[in-house]
Amino acid sequence: MLDLLREAVDQDRQPENVSVHALINEIVCSANARCQATVLLRDSEERWLYTHPAALWRIVANIVDNAVRAAGPLGRVEISVHNQPPNLVIEVLDDGPGFGKIPAGTASLGLGIAVSLAKKCEGEMRVLPAHPHGVRVRLELRDLAAEYAAADHQSGRT
Repeated sequence: MLDLLREAVDQDRQPENVSVHALINEIVCSANARCQATVLLRDSEERWLYTHPAALWRIVANIVDNAVRAAGPLGRVEISVHNQPPNLVIEVLDDGPGFGKIPAGTASLGLGIAVSLAKKCEGEMRVLPAHPHGVRVRLELRDLAAEYAAADHQSGRT
């Protein structure tokens, strides 16, 4: 499965319109099916983003996996999505003990991979403390539609 995902990310060369709500809802359902922590998507409003879909899926899945592990079996993970023009912001908040206070995951590469893929999507990821405890991961992504439309126009593809 991991090899298939790596291959999809590698082949994810051209961005496309992605239903952010559907993508995150898939990740939420998967996380809730395999762990005891409660994972919620707080925002139900549909948002679309022109980006690399496999990369976005892997970024959010890695962040949620880390948050679930940090929150523990009785913990809570909340995901919210909102516009902050010109960006779309995805925030993942866990109620765990805080960054660096739990053992690393099996691969210990999840957040590093997420940061690198965020750059591929013309985005930025920040890990911030949450109050009174826990971690807030903030992913800011630019909609790439205008840039790709301009590039297509300049190259004669419309």
